[in-house]
Amino acid sequence: MESSKAKTLSLVIEGIFNLSILALMVWFFVSFTASEEFQKGLYEWAKRPYTAKERFNATIFTCGLASFLYLTKRHEQLYYGLLETAFAIAVCIISVDTVHDSYANNTVSNSTWIGFASALYLMVRGATNINEGWGKGNYLLKRMLRGDKLHDE
Repeated sequence: MESSKAKTLSLVIEGIFNLSILALMVWFFVSFTASEEFQKGLYEWAKRPYTAKERFNATIFTCGLASFLYLTKRHEQLYYGLLETAFAIAVCIISVDTVHDSYANNTVSNSTWIGFASALYLMVRGATNINEGWGKGNYLLKRMLRGDKLHDE
C-alpha cells in the first residue's frame, strides 16, 4: 500500500503537471487569438500555409488537451463519458449532414459513412464510460437515488 506521504507527493506532482499543461494551453490560446490573421477571420487564416511557430503551438495544444482528457478519464470517468457522448452527438449531426449532402450531389463514398460509423462508436464508448464512472463514483445524484444521508447532522 502506498503511504500517505507518497500519495501526497504523487498528488502534488500531478497538480504541478496539470497546472503547467493548463498554462501552456492558455499561452497557446492567447497567442493564437492575438494574431492578425485570426482578427481578419478564421477562413483567411486557414487558407494560408502554417509557420513553424504555429505547428509548434498546435502540437503543444494537442498534447495539453490529450493530457487533460486522459486525467479527466482517470479521475472523473463519469464526466469524461458525458463529454465523449456530447462530442459523439456533434460528430453524428455533422455526419448526417454530410451523408445527406453526398446523396443530394451523387457523391457518396465509403469515407462518407466512416464519419457516421465513428459517431456511433463514440456514442457506445461514451455510454460505457458513463456506466463505469457511475459505478466508481460517489456522486450526489447517486446518493440521493439510494436514499443516503447527504451530510452529517
